Amino acid sequence: ESPQTAGPLPARSSCRRQSPAERAHIAPVFGSPVFHKTQQLCADVRWNRFPVVQFRLEQKPSTETCCFVCLPAPQNYGEILKNGYVPGRDILISYGDSRIDRCLLVAPCGGGIEPGSSEIMRAVAEIGGWAWYDFAGFLPQGNRENLRIADTNFDEPALLTLLPVTPFAVVFHGSNAGSGAVVHIGGLLDAGRAAILHAMTATFKEHEIQAVDVTERQEATHLQGLEPSSLANRGKLKQGIQLGFSREARNLLFPPDASREARGRRSSRLSSVARSINSALEKTYPVAAAQLRQK
Repeated sequence: ESPQTAGPLPARSSCRRQSPAERAHIAPVFGSPVFHKTQQLCADVRWNRFPVVQFRLEQKPSTETCCFVCLPAPQNYGEILKNGYVPGRDILISYGDSRIDRCLLVAPCGGGIEPGSSEIMRAVAEIGGWAWYDFAGFLPQGNRENLRIADTNFDEPALLTLLPVTPFAVVFHGSNAGSGAVVHIGGLLDAGRAAILHAMTATFKEHEIQAVDVTERQEATHLQGLEPSSLANRGKLKQGIQLGFSREARNLLFPPDASREARGRRSSRLSSVARSINSALEKTYPVAAAQLRQK
């Protein structure tokens, strides 16, 4: 996300006490002490491991050069902290645990990491009163490159305390795959995938986003969410739902470009999508509860 569009979520999505029944929390800082980013980068440099880019400083007539280290994508939450990024400044971790006994909505790449995923998740949570979790990046730029953790490696401690107590999770992502306004539906919970596919297809004329079940498409294995270690499948049932909204779909929901300013506005398409997903979840959670009782 560009510097012009990066920034915090709208005020309605900030981490505040929502109501006595809907508690929002800021997750505490876990792990390493805080370092200034530049100091941490210098401390972590291994010249035979990280590529280095040199350029001449333009703001003053000098022959001095400055080194920027291109760090690899973080493999886990600890690496994000090690690289000097600070919860509460660079990352906002928030959640509401009301009705977590039904399901949990998760946006693990929110804010500027996968723009629009936080807002879609929150819209569904607000309609249905579902439990939710949001990991949002607020860097001026480079959110995706520096703050995105793969679902199979995601280990932020607050979320790890929520997943074992909810029947199943619904994970919201922004997808860069394919073309057109599409939501890719994955995860191991067959009933949930079918319910969302049906609900989104039935309301297509309202939001114009095509729903596709990708679990049987060989060309979309990275969108399927079928690994047991995927966030969607880490609830008590060990089955869940993964939703990947293409860039074109997010541009439709937050016209014209899913920028920070655009994401602060509610569109009729977003309301339609949120209602469709909510109605599908209302039908899915009793099925999931019944499956849990049989285990």
